[in-house]
Amino acid sequence: MTSLDEIINDSRDAREVKRAVCVKMAMSEMPTAQITEMLNVTRNVSTILRLSLS
Repeated sequence: MTSLDEIINDSRDAREVKRAVCVKMAMSEMPTAQITEMLNVTRNVSTILRLSLS
């Protein structure tokens, strides 16, 4: 399995990088509002990713 850091550093697909960064932020318990603002994603995207981690 590819690690988040490998995806962030090696992927050429910006969407994959954004997803990996979002997951990493959620894992560090960053507030959803801050994630959505920093990554310019909808609240639904970060909420779904956060729920998938629980």
